[in-house]
Amino acid sequence: EFVQNIIYLSKKIKIKVGIIGSGPDKKLAYNLLKKNNINFFINENVPHHQVMKYFANTKIYVSLNKRGNISNTNLEAFNNNCTMLIPNFNSPLGEVIDKSTKLLFTNETVFYYDFDKKYNLAKKIIFLLKNDKLRKIRKKNLFKIRKFFLTGWHERIKEEILEVKKLWKK
Repeated sequence: EFVQNIIYLSKKIKIKVGIIGSGPDKKLAYNLLKKNNINFFINENVPHHQVMKYFANTKIYVSLNKRGNISNTNLEAFNNNCTMLIPNFNSPLGEVIDKSTKLLFTNETVFYYDFDKKYNLAKKIIFLLKNDKLRKIRKKNLFKIRKFFLTGWHERIKEEILEVKKLWKK
């Protein structure tokens, strides 16, 4: 799905795609992107301290996480004030994740796309690239609330440990 959206997008505008991480479809993605002459790179093993340089050079961060949007990578993008485009879905892990996600990642701070709608991701990217002012407003809103959330990686780990301890006690 993601690669098909990128191919569609590349026919509309000039893009450079960076894929950080890996997955079961990495080889297929690589071959399709190369076959379609997409300007891209895939870097699957990036240490945490180096991930930040990628965020600094990212115009739009796209999350592919279908299981809940409060992942480490999304929180790092959030903490780096990236323009975020994340999936809009009903989490298979339950309502709690979606409620938490919507509290943090509101329509005033991030942009959502639908996995199940053909080329929805590509169309949202085109829309965002054409709307600098809207992206700046969302980033400003994101910046305002992020200072009340987590300030960095170590704080995130401490917070997760506290949550696990709470669950353990139940």
